[in-house]
Amino acid sequence: MAGLTMTGSYMKGREEQGQAESTADILEYNKAVEQENAKAVQYASVAEQAKLERQKRLMIGKQAVGYGKSGFTQAGTPLSIMADTVSQYELDKATTQWNANIQAGKYESQANIYGASAEAQRQKAKTALPRALLTGAMSAGNIYAASKINPLARYYTGMYNW
Repeated sequence: MAGLTMTGSYMKGREEQGQAESTADILEYNKAVEQENAKAVQYASVAEQAKLERQKRLMIGKQAVGYGKSGFTQAGTPLSIMADTVSQYELDKATTQWNANIQAGKYESQANIYGASAEAQRQKAKTALPRALLTGAMSAGNIYAASKINPLARYYTGMYNW
């Protein structure tokens, strides 16, 4: 009976070990996905800022041409309107970068959580088999001790085939 207990404990430990390793692999994959998401957000931000920069140059050019056709010089009010346009585009670019940093930070935080969880699962995998074997040995010892103390326990633990 003790041998069966130990065999069962070994099998249970190997199963727990395999499950923990599989879970750790999944968590590592999720970590990599979150890190890629963070990079994608930053790349998208760079592209959006480049688009805003092009729009800003086009708008300033259109304003300058419009003022020139109207006979205005670019001094005074037209210049302050153009400066305000530049300021608004720069603000939009900064906001785009700020939002990207926040979103990327969220992805990185989640990636760190996945990484820590994966490490915990790897530690669990390392201790699963020894823990199960120790539990099995304790159970086998209890069965043996009970059979020595109470002869009827031998019947209930299967040490005799009646």
